[in-house]
Amino acid sequence: MSAFRGPALILIPALLVGGAVYDADNRPEPDPVEVPADVGLATVAPVDASSSVWYCPAAALTDEDQVLVVNLAEQDRQGTVTYYPAPPEFGEGGDTAVVAQIEIPAGTELDLVPADQLPGGVAVSAVVEIEGGGVLVERSASRTELGATDRRPCATEASAAWYFPVGATVSDPGVSAATEQLVLLNPFPDPAVVDITFDTTNGSRDPGRYEGLVVAGRSARLLEVNEEVANVERASGFVRARSGRLIIDRVLSYDGAVERQGLSVSAGATRPALDLYLPGGTLGEGATTSLFIMNPDPELPAEIDIDVIAGEVEAVEPFERTVPPDGVIEVVIASEESADPIGEEAGRVLDGVRTFSLVVRSLNNVPVVAERRDLVFASSTAAPGLTAVMASPVTASDWRTVVASLDPAASALIVQNPLFDSIVTLTITPTEADVRSFEIAPGSRLRVPFTDLGVGPVRVEASGPVVVERQIVGLSSRSSSLAVPAIGSIQEP
Repeated sequence: MSAFRGPALILIPALLVGGAVYDADNRPEPDPVEVPADVGLATVAPVDASSSVWYCPAAALTDEDQVLVVNLAEQDRQGTVTYYPAPPEFGEGGDTAVVAQIEIPAGTELDLVPADQLPGGVAVSAVVEIEGGGVLVERSASRTELGATDRRPCATEASAAWYFPVGATVSDPGVSAATEQLVLLNPFPDPAVVDITFDTTNGSRDPGRYEGLVVAGRSARLLEVNEEVANVERASGFVRARSGRLIIDRVLSYDGAVERQGLSVSAGATRPALDLYLPGGTLGEGATTSLFIMNPDPELPAEIDIDVIAGEVEAVEPFERTVPPDGVIEVVIASEESADPIGEEAGRVLDGVRTFSLVVRSLNNVPVVAERRDLVFASSTAAPGLTAVMASPVTASDWRTVVASLDPAASALIVQNPLFDSIVTLTITPTEADVRSFEIAPGSRLRVPFTDLGVGPVRVEASGPVVVERQIVGLSSRSSSLAVPAIGSIQEP
């Protein structure tokens, strides 16, 4: 357990009070928490909430992976963690869950290793139930063979639909092989029945084994997408439930055989929107950025306007694209030094731009999902790695995140002001550094390096709506994710 208060990082023995094996049929359903309907991303419950629940489908795929429970409140918190084995969907596996009691003193982080509770090499899902609010839960996935670590928030909502614009299963000789997995968690009593389809670079795929797929109540399953949708450069997933609700993570990795290397573990999008925001785009030598836009509407095309916000140069001309029904398009965004030749339809080369934010808008009221994929190649002078960040469908005036201690100069918080007519005043409150205040110009963004923030929880409060992204850079990996908005501060665009 890590304590963030005081002049230094204090390590305290983990207060894992105990674990017990429960029959899955007798495990109570997670208590509901009052959150705004269809937020579309994880939220932090207020301190005075009666309870809060976090869902981590891909809590652990290896013995290295962790679930990180951060108590942001000034009061101690207690709760339970239910660990579900997530065997391959078409393999064998038990349905017995392990339930552990936890205690998290005020202002500390409790690091849990799911493999300690369910040993034997099986993937593990986790549900963290807390008495009270003011708690943030993240997962940390590591792959030693890739030199990669990915840390990002777990989910706080279940849904009947999940969307994953980014995905890949390519395995051709001479390229870095990609592995895509989906981890499906159903913590509720009733089974969920889902259909999973893919839009790929080689057309649509409807795997027969993913049609009418049943995920039993209080269970989890791991799907190996490569086995059903083999060898495609892009495998974008649509998951739609015929009945029930569930929570789904996508695990994507490149093996590093040729340039591309890294790991991304992320919940999907549950809410298509008319306006979407991505604060933290970066260009440079040996790097490539792609924007994937998905249209879940089965009948209508989506007419899309893409704004590239680059504060250090003159405004970039917005450009438009059409996304077909039940389809996905990829838009490559590159600098002159990083880009292979690309046509106008494939993307946009940005002259003199190093950093940028994106705003994706539907022009014909057909809501979409967007995700940014950043790949920094092994030959780059920067830390290599893969990141995939789902665009935010909402803005908020109060965001929470945790600063991790890797490369503090290269790591940063990126704050985007989506208002084109108003300055936003910003207050950033770290745990181990002085409070900092900033102004963000209309339609601009602010980068705050971790060197200014210390280590531990950080609160970002704004006078108007903003979107916050955390970028963690290590020596051989990188991880980006949206911060988590506080309930009560969320605003519709």
